[in-house]
Amino acid sequence: MIAVEGVSDRIIVEAVSNLTGRNLDRLGISLVETDGAGDMRAIVKLFGKSGFDIPISLLIDKDAVAKTAAKLGVPESDFGRNSIYVSDRDLEAEYVNALGANSVWKAIEGSTLFSPNERANCDASGPDGIRTEEDVAAFCRQKKKACKVRSAMVVATLLTESTARTISSINRLLDDIAA
Repeated sequence: MIAVEGVSDRIIVEAVSNLTGRNLDRLGISLVETDGAGDMRAIVKLFGKSGFDIPISLLIDKDAVAKTAAKLGVPESDFGRNSIYVSDRDLEAEYVNALGANSVWKAIEGSTLFSPNERANCDASGPDGIRTEEDVAAFCRQKKKACKVRSAMVVATLLTESTARTISSINRLLDDIAA
């Protein structure tokens, strides 16, 4: 079992697993989304060693490391041995880095999932008003009106096997569970 922080993470993990030839269904792996890293303890308690004893892997964002370590009683240095994987900042930062800010932003602009007013909320802090990776990732991680989920839906269609393989946190997780 893999537990992720939310629906948007689930969308990206499924896309990466399929594009890299590691279909979770064929591997017999269930993918469960929680309502943030704060819910991981309940998932681990129910499905992990103290519950149904199902092997479980967690994928969390960097901002959840201290809280996850405290709630699970696992020091960060032991995350790898406990099948806990951390996205560098978050999956939004990783997928924008993999695809490039310009590619992601063009796809968002071309999508019918976002209104012009919503797109106008994306900063362009780079030289000459260019949207940087951080600008686009910040737009994609917004939780209001499910922007995060809609961004993941757009990005999932952009990923190729090559770009999917550069999303390191997911690939480390998939490499370990598919081995």
